[in-house]
Amino acid sequence: MQQPMNYGAQPQAKSGSSVVVIIIVVAVVVVFAIIGGIGVMAAMGIYGTRKYISAAKEAEGKNGVGMIARNALAAADREGDDGKHALPPTAQPVPASLSDVSGRKYMSTSSDWSSPGWKELKFSMTMPQYFQYQWVRTSATEGVARAVSDLDGDGRPDVTFELPVTCTATPDLTCQVAPTIKETR
Repeated sequence: MQQPMNYGAQPQAKSGSSVVVIIIVVAVVVVFAIIGGIGVMAAMGIYGTRKYISAAKEAEGKNGVGMIARNALAAADREGDDGKHALPPTAQPVPASLSDVSGRKYMSTSSDWSSPGWKELKFSMTMPQYFQYQWVRTSATEGVARAVSDLDGDGRPDVTFELPVTCTATPDLTCQVAPTIKETR
């Protein structure tokens, strides 16, 4: 005997299969959202860490030019061998080549800081440094403390900090440090 045809009636669905499919789809979407969120947070964390490390390295250069400029003021206040006040002479860069601090630290020695200019400035670095330092006397009444660094090691300067020192020659040499550090990128 044939079973009667049931026209208009809905076929019976398997009750558990559609719910399981929906749960699996939702679970996959949630997993991908979590993985994506973790990826975004990791990228932000890496960016933030790199920025922090770069700022910490750059702080060395800013502090260095500040110390050199203040020491230039002190040197100008002292009388030279001729009994006159003067800014220190130009000092050789330490290290001599920027490549010595390209993407790495340089450990200077006391002989690096013994040349004219550095002796009068009474300045030296006793810890490894990321910057090449120099004092440049541009005239009898002006000079600039300079720090240059190649933090990424590509052979080109990434950042240069300069802090000018200016003096008036009358009646005595009176000097002052510029209020802000000039930054070149």
